[in-house]
Amino acid sequence: MNQGIFEYISGYIVPESTPLPASSSLKEWTLEATYAFKVTHRGPYDHLGNGWSVANQIVRYKKLKQHRCGTYEIYVATPPETAEKDLVTEIYLPLK
Repeated sequence: MNQGIFEYISGYIVPESTPLPASSSLKEWTLEATYAFKVTHRGPYDHLGNGWSVANQIVRYKKLKQHRCGTYEIYVATPPETAEKDLVTEIYLPLK
């Protein structure tokens, strides 16, 4: 973070019945099955940090151990199809 550089993975859930075209530059990636602590954030992305803060505080308070496979978000509703106030984002903190 000191250098202002970070790495991230962006994904899209593709049904198993839909094979990736051979010419696609997409890579298949899966997350191993694990328990996770989930917080559902409703509203604008500008306030998504509040959801992350709550999730991390609850996990710490309950003394839950996080799995090192990485946290992630699933965007249940996305713009422009959904009004900002109605956006839904699921925040997941995988647990051991």
